[in-house]
Amino acid sequence: MAVGIELPKHYMKKEWLTMFMLLVPIMIFMWLVSGLFIWWLVPPINYLHALVIAACVCPTDPILANSVVKGRFAEKHVPAHIRNALSAESGANDGMGFPFLFLALFLISEENVGTAIGKWIYMTCLFQIALSCVIGLVVGYIARIILQWSEKNHLIDKPSFLCFAIALALFLMSMTGFSGSDDLLACFVAGNAFSWDDWFRQETEEAHFQEVIDMMLNLAVFVYIGAIIPWSDFGNAALGLAPWRLVVIAILILVFRRLPILIILKPVMPAMKTYREAIFSGWFGPMGVGAVFLSMVAKEELIEIYHDSETKPVAIDLVSPVVLFIVLSSTLVHGTTIPLFKIGKRIRTRTLSIASTGSGQVLRLPKLQFGQQISFGRKSEENIQQQIDNMDAMSQLKRTDSGKISDKRTAVAQEPQSIRFLEPVNPRGSTSHNTSAAQVASNIEKNEASVSSLKSWINRNKAADHAVQTEESATTGSGGGGGLRNLFRRHKESETRKEEAELPTERGNNNTLNTLRDLFANNDYKGKDKLDVGIDHLDPAIEVWNEANHVVIENKNDAASQVVIDKSDPDWLYKVKEKVRELQSSLDDEDEKKSI
Repeated sequence: MAVGIELPKHYMKKEWLTMFMLLVPIMIFMWLVSGLFIWWLVPPINYLHALVIAACVCPTDPILANSVVKGRFAEKHVPAHIRNALSAESGANDGMGFPFLFLALFLISEENVGTAIGKWIYMTCLFQIALSCVIGLVVGYIARIILQWSEKNHLIDKPSFLCFAIALALFLMSMTGFSGSDDLLACFVAGNAFSWDDWFRQETEEAHFQEVIDMMLNLAVFVYIGAIIPWSDFGNAALGLAPWRLVVIAILILVFRRLPILIILKPVMPAMKTYREAIFSGWFGPMGVGAVFLSMVAKEELIEIYHDSETKPVAIDLVSPVVLFIVLSSTLVHGTTIPLFKIGKRIRTRTLSIASTGSGQVLRLPKLQFGQQISFGRKSEENIQQQIDNMDAMSQLKRTDSGKISDKRTAVAQEPQSIRFLEPVNPRGSTSHNTSAAQVASNIEKNEASVSSLKSWINRNKAADHAVQTEESATTGSGGGGGLRNLFRRHKESETRKEEAELPTERGNNNTLNTLRDLFANNDYKGKDKLDVGIDHLDPAIEVWNEANHVVIENKNDAASQVVIDKSDPDWLYKVKEKVRELQSSLDDEDEKKSI
């Protein structure tokens, strides 16, 4: 049931050819080849008895197949179409093992081959297989309609909704048990019809309730299988068994039962895209619960056939040990080859990755820290020059101390244009007296000022324009003699707005630059104190600013002459005077040259 529910939408309709090849010609090949190996290596039985045992190991087990169709490994290494094909095959061929089993049993029990074929057609193919498919299809469809109607009308709660599939499976098993049909095949068909539109699977995908119940039942079943393994019969010479015979049978069946025919029929199976996928699917055909179930049915039928016979065939006692040893070998081999397969190459993973052997251009981009912004656009030469002027203004802003920066933020926030100050391109630490990295970081944090953005200014202008238009429309609608006057006034204002809207970005940049220049034009702003160095007749162009941790000496006419002296130096006052004298001397020399 769970396998049929988990298949994608309309899967059996889309992949009908692949499913037909997996369930008919491939299963016939597996049945005949497995019977040949068993008949060859177990001398006491004939070929028909060997076919009875071989029919038990034809189906692939959906429980063991979960290791390659579910989980992290499957999603990473196995493509989705292979996972779906293996799941659908393992769910369907559990029930499809009955035709092969009962064909061999009818050939044994009936003296006439025609009678055996006739009974096989109407009892097995029609009554067990076809009727179980019809029952599963009808029950699954009706259950889907009822559940969707109940969910739409809020007549079912969440726990009952999640348990609905389990209740449906139990109902089908009891129904097919009364009728004598194939319950395994009926559950698979019902699950596929129940989730035909993929609605139920999507609704319960996040709950994982079906997977949990499935895992609990699977663990219980394998505990039971491990408990019934007849270890003592593996070396029973009276049955014609020996450990080496069973090992050879298991190896031959695991290698040649399924793999060759899948490679041969790969071109006619759309789900097998490459031969690597065909080899993978041919290898991972595990045998488990279905084989054990069919072996019990086969043993009961053989006992029923020979109940009046004085001599019992040895095949009755051979069914269980041979099938259980093959199941044990399949569990060990297929279970251990999954992690070993992970060491090798991937089949055809659908996980796409992008790699670069060189240094990618993306890695060369600068990292943006918190509070930084980046913009892209075409810049004219005037804009580039304005940005250079802005950087100079920001380098001046960087010298403001933490105690007075709030005043600057308040002042700038009142302007219609603004920017968000970033770290200067040439920080003060690159001058002749470098400051420490901690101090530079502290200055950046202290001097980061944020004001209203250009975007908000444009939005305000748009809102104002909208208000003006609304007012004008109201005035126009009022009628009267002023209508013509309002018409000319609107035309004039629209022309003015059109001129103003031609270059909003450049106007915003100009206003921003003017704001910065107005901000720094007044040298007596708060947050700095001029330092008296005790030098008479100091040139007015020389300014000495006393900051919290630094002293800044600069020439108002030349921003490149800026010098920063750290107060942590014991001789900072002496160095300040020396730098002022040097700057005074250079200015005097320039004045003399100009006078000449």
